[in-house]
Amino acid sequence: MNDRLVIYFSQTKRTEKIANLIGQACKTSPYPIQVTVPYSSKDLDWTLPNSRANQEMENPTARPDLKPLKLELTGKPKIFLGYPLWWSQAPRAINTFLDTYDLSGYKLYLFCTSGSSSIDKSVRELSKTYPQLNIQAAHLFANDTTLAQIETWLKSL
Repeated sequence: MNDRLVIYFSQTKRTEKIANLIGQACKTSPYPIQVTVPYSSKDLDWTLPNSRANQEMENPTARPDLKPLKLELTGKPKIFLGYPLWWSQAPRAINTFLDTYDLSGYKLYLFCTSGSSSIDKSVRELSKTYPQLNIQAAHLFANDTTLAQIETWLKSL
């Protein structure tokens, strides 16, 4: 029985690519976290002060609605949770997910994508907001990450 679950939030397919590679290496199908109202390119444009992403990230209590996710957590003690870094943090959709699903008691492995940010602030903020999380590891992956690199990371855990 596979004891791993891969869950991810992705808007530009970069994090989805990494999630699929992790899923392939773990022999499991990744579950996408999806907002009920999809983001447009303008919603994601950080150069627009009133973009949806800017508004959400400036408000720590923002929680965009998510589409229902049929997850079976039983028997899956290792959860890989992936997301892009927005303003060096997890997008607020990740907060909605963590508010919805009780992941205490699970081993959590974070994986992120970013063109320029470090993963450190994201891990600190999630640990502060959700002290019950048992974060085992966190890794920032480049856009050109290969399956072999994913497998090496998984073996190191």
